[in-house]
Amino acid sequence: MFLFLVYGSLSTVYFEDELDDDWEQRWVYSKHRPSKGDGIMGQFQLTAGNYYANAEIQRGLQTVSESGYYQITSKFKKPFNTSGKTFVVQYTVKFEGGYECSGAYIKLLGKNEKPLKFNPTTPYQIMFGPDVCEKKQHKLYLFITRNETSYDVHKYIDVPHDELTHSYTLIIFANKTYEVRIDGEPVLHGENINTDFEIGGPKYIPDPTDLKPEDWDDREEIPDPNDKKPADWDERPTIPDPDARQPSDWRESIKGKWVRPMIKNPDFLGVWKPKMIPNPNYKGDWIPKQILNPEFIDDPNFAVFEDMGFMGLEVFQAKPGTIFDNFLVTDDLSYAEKKLRENFLVLRDDEAAAMKRYRGEKRAEEELHKLRHKSAEEKTDADFYSSSATSSTSSTEDDGETDRNFIFSTSELPPQPSIQDFEFPYNCDNNPYFMKQEVFALNVASKEARDKLRENRDKNRAEKELKEDFNMGVKEETEL
Repeated sequence: MFLFLVYGSLSTVYFEDELDDDWEQRWVYSKHRPSKGDGIMGQFQLTAGNYYANAEIQRGLQTVSESGYYQITSKFKKPFNTSGKTFVVQYTVKFEGGYECSGAYIKLLGKNEKPLKFNPTTPYQIMFGPDVCEKKQHKLYLFITRNETSYDVHKYIDVPHDELTHSYTLIIFANKTYEVRIDGEPVLHGENINTDFEIGGPKYIPDPTDLKPEDWDDREEIPDPNDKKPADWDERPTIPDPDARQPSDWRESIKGKWVRPMIKNPDFLGVWKPKMIPNPNYKGDWIPKQILNPEFIDDPNFAVFEDMGFMGLEVFQAKPGTIFDNFLVTDDLSYAEKKLRENFLVLRDDEAAAMKRYRGEKRAEEELHKLRHKSAEEKTDADFYSSSATSSTSSTEDDGETDRNFIFSTSELPPQPSIQDFEFPYNCDNNPYFMKQEVFALNVASKEARDKLRENRDKNRAEKELKEDFNMGVKEETEL
């Protein structure tokens, strides 16, 4: 549901969308397309996902396209000015599809931007939210644009890396302090937003004319001047082999003076170093005095927004499944906290329990599938060798170049069958070693199976011929 509410004359909700069946009437896909080969345009669907505490409340926009670029916006009812007011941005994200390089941040755009042309280069006024990539990166982005320049908060903010819903809240107070909350808990608080975002660089810089004195000793430890190397300390890594003897046929006039070969020194102790002691003259690290940065800008209008007009999602997701929900932009912090409790905090424990049940059921299904597959393979193998033996005993034809049970030459093996060649749905009567053909009942794709079949056939044929020879001999003796 989209809302634009005014509470009295002091509090305003500029944008609120908890997503319902009419979401597509409020959100507009961009027509901008990624470069050829970079990916596809991502699509959203309205769902609470595979596990949830309340299916109605937790419905949100879920990414569904693998390696997709998602570009979509929703327009505020009217632009607004945050001067002299508290400004709150809040939404929730669930990485149900896992963490494989997926952005999940939002962008707040100016009123003059074109939704149909929304793309990665579109100017934004605020960029806020998590960006994750497996275990390599899971951080919170916070950028604010002023005079066409985007400024970073320059502080690392870690984000949860699980597959549950989490909330992200940015609060900019009227006195220029600010706060970032995750799941309702503060994770960053700044006393001066201009200083932390370093407009024109840091407020203070080292004085380039303040040089370290020559007698400044910043060595925390020094070698002990009273520590002497022991007389028996052996620093030689190799020594002449004492057991080596000059060969009897060694001729110095030809080969030069004989020298013992070198071997590792068994008494080698390494290079001797005196022990270290605290430096009595240590003064600490030299730090030049700080001076006011002449390029620093104390802009009173930084983080004051006058013409904000759109909520936007512009992210790339290698793996889909992320759910966005509970978008809120307001100047009423109490209202934002109230909505967070109703739509998120009271559901957290139940959602975690639902995820645990879902994963348990999924593991059980996978194990059951493995057991069924294993049982089917064992039964199929038994049926195959049984049918091979039966087929062999009934065969009395000459070898030739082909066998009636094969559509390929007996001297060659067929190519490995693809999954499309098998009969589906699979049951125990469909042997996975054979392909369906128009005339032939069997088509063996295993050399071992073919050799086994031929071995059984030849064996039975030999036994039959031996039996016929024996009967013929008995008959001749009887006639005599």
